[in-house]
Amino acid sequence: MDRTDTLVIEEISDRVKLNDTQVENFVNECKIRFKKIDEKLLRKAFIWCFESHQNKILNSGKPFCSYPLEVAKILLYEIPLDFTSIICALLHEIPNSGEKYTLKDIRTEFGSTVAEIVNGINKIQVAENLSIDQFENYRKLLLSLFKDVRIMLIKLAARLYLMRNLHFSERDEQKKIARETLEIYSPFAHRFGLGTIKWELEDLSFRYLHPEKYFEIEKMLQLKYQERVKFLEEFIEPIEQNLKKNELLKSLNVKFEINKRAKHIYSIYNKTLIRQKPVDELNDIYAIRIILDTDDENICFYVYGIISKLYEQVPETFKNYISYPKKNGYQSLHIAFKGDETKNVEVQIRTKKMHIVAEKGVAAHFVYKRGLIPAQSILEDYELSKWMDEVKDLFENENAEPREVLLESIKKNLALEEIYVFTPTNEFKILPKDSTPVDFAYHIHTEIGNHCIGAKVNGKVVPLNYKLSSGDIVEILTSETQVPDRDWLSFVASYRARAGINKFLKEESKRITEIGKKMFSDFLALSKISFTKEELYKFSEYLGLKDIDSIYENYALNKIDNKTILNYYSGMDNIYRKIKKKFSWKSDTYDLSQDVSETEKSETTIPNLPISIASCCNPVRGDSVIGIVVEGKSITIHRSFCQKAREELSDHSKNLINIEWDNVNEELFYTELVIEGNDNPDYIQNITNIILQSHNTKLIGFKFDNSEDNFKSILKVKVTQTSELEDLTEKIQQLEGIKKVYRI
Repeated sequence: MDRTDTLVIEEISDRVKLNDTQVENFVNECKIRFKKIDEKLLRKAFIWCFESHQNKILNSGKPFCSYPLEVAKILLYEIPLDFTSIICALLHEIPNSGEKYTLKDIRTEFGSTVAEIVNGINKIQVAENLSIDQFENYRKLLLSLFKDVRIMLIKLAARLYLMRNLHFSERDEQKKIARETLEIYSPFAHRFGLGTIKWELEDLSFRYLHPEKYFEIEKMLQLKYQERVKFLEEFIEPIEQNLKKNELLKSLNVKFEINKRAKHIYSIYNKTLIRQKPVDELNDIYAIRIILDTDDENICFYVYGIISKLYEQVPETFKNYISYPKKNGYQSLHIAFKGDETKNVEVQIRTKKMHIVAEKGVAAHFVYKRGLIPAQSILEDYELSKWMDEVKDLFENENAEPREVLLESIKKNLALEEIYVFTPTNEFKILPKDSTPVDFAYHIHTEIGNHCIGAKVNGKVVPLNYKLSSGDIVEILTSETQVPDRDWLSFVASYRARAGINKFLKEESKRITEIGKKMFSDFLALSKISFTKEELYKFSEYLGLKDIDSIYENYALNKIDNKTILNYYSGMDNIYRKIKKKFSWKSDTYDLSQDVSETEKSETTIPNLPISIASCCNPVRGDSVIGIVVEGKSITIHRSFCQKAREELSDHSKNLINIEWDNVNEELFYTELVIEGNDNPDYIQNITNIILQSHNTKLIGFKFDNSEDNFKSILKVKVTQTSELEDLTEKIQQLEGIKKVYRI
């Protein structure tokens, strides 16, 4: 660092009450943690952090800039990420300050990757501040994973800092943040394999949500601390002695460490609820962990055998997460042994590498694969990659099921509570807790799931909604005539089953829609009537359906009958029949008292009055239209199905005239298109380019109604005729990410 940099840092540090020593210490810590760092970039991030927050104070009384610094330290030691993540942690609150630097400045000075990560974190924080529903919070967090997994991990570090300092907040704020942490952030930490972080978040949340229970358990544990330590030391001693003198371990030079583990307060509380016992009557709050310095996982089983000769194993407590890792990558052996007549001890056995993954979760990939781009290295984990694909599918198909069902599916996806079952040939399968034979069938193969009619569990026939238990032997019964039922979604527990069912239902819906479309078209042709695309949209709204395809599907399923179609068309077409039966115009005069018989004999002409275009429906040359005489002074042209025109004519039907576009001198017609799709900053430019390439279309403007991840705009244009508007609609619809384009 040159003298100029030193002076700048000293000046900024003085201003924000931080000193050069803190900066230097952190830079040195980064140098130790990473083989290579961009020291100049790190110092610049410090300066920006200090300058942006120099006039802000935390609830604790500390300078605000100490918060991003502490988050960066968490990423150095507790959730060890890459150097880019440290830069992002220092800068992540800058967009919220809105004073000195913008996201554009960050992009210019630190690059697009840093800017995207900071922007992703900021979007999550905006969602939190708006107090939006839990589903949207999950959605924001999960969708951040597909941009860069570091967004979520940095956010977890920020949440951990917040929880550690929550005692400085007001009581209502404490409860709100603690509940959000327990329901959302703790499950994410669990899913990423961040066991230590998960436990701390749970305990801290529990402390603020149920302080009396928390301190009651804490006090009980403190009172029995010495007794607990003494008991575990006596339990460990024979294990330690036998491992030290074992000839095989000595010959392989396998070193080990044995740690006493404290059960966490929140987990103890849950045990008291499940077993309906006070804390002092729980006999399984003791635990130890054996960490072996070897890459040979077979040594874990060997050590398990040594301990089994020393202590009696508690039946049905052996869990082999080494051969069958959890979906978050966790590996270890778990076994409970009887320490004495009243106390059981859970023993975990794992290698050193397994321990790093267990403690650091997905962040451990940054330790082992620093040569790769971090976000990619994490995705090399097959289970995590598969899980992220599942999550992505959940949101891409979020309209397939009610939000509360989808939210429950997301929670189960995060929970990782699992059961272990077998096929009749003793093949081992891991399924989510509460899985049914349908889940099992889809786990084997999609076609097995689609044709599943029942199952035999342990030799007995059970219904499809039967809940499986660990150790069950499951045989699936199938039939070629069986197909998935929508009711299955109400009891399946696994993503794979839910996705398989939804895929079948979606494909079946598409097939039925195609059949319905042809049936619908045939009926219209037979009845000699027709609908424009806009009219079909109106018809779907009238029926309470989401789109035109729903009309076809419901028609094929006989949920819409021919009478309904004819009645709706009759109401829509009533205007034309009135024209033919009741009115005509002769020369440049008109007589509103003419009766039907006289009208039918006369030829229709248009009165010589000024003509204007209705702003309520914005007709365009080529639309089916009608004219309404306004107080005998002018004529207003409406689209034939305009609701406002119908309302005006309900009491003054003799003001209606038949009019053709040949009578209209206008050349450009104003209209509006609604455009909906995924959020994309390029949409405006792309749509503008399409309009510029159309020589006759004139852009008037855009009106936006966007959420964080969805684009919705009303495009205001002037066109010469409907064919031009249809061409514009088709070209916009072809843009990537556009879901729907329709005319108002």
